[in-house]
Amino acid sequence: MKVKQLKSAIMDFYVAETLSAAQVCLLRDNEALNTSVGFPRVPQRRDGDNRLAREAEDIITLFTRLDKSKLLDSLPTYVLAS
Repeated sequence: MKVKQLKSAIMDFYVAETLSAAQVCLLRDNEALNTSVGFPRVPQRRDGDNRLAREAEDIITLFTRLDKSKLLDSLPTYVLAS
């Protein structure tokens, strides 16, 4: 799936508060990996215009970097409540 399509699907399905909570969880788990791989600075919470799009983009950016660094298997398994 192309990144643009994935971002669109995420934005259609989730609200900004849910993405924000997921992003905080991902950032915390990423820090717990204690790796030397450099990650882009991603704010823990975004506000203002286009918040949903920026939250989705941040999560995709983090997962992309983790994937390229072969660290996805080091993360816990994430599930949805509903």
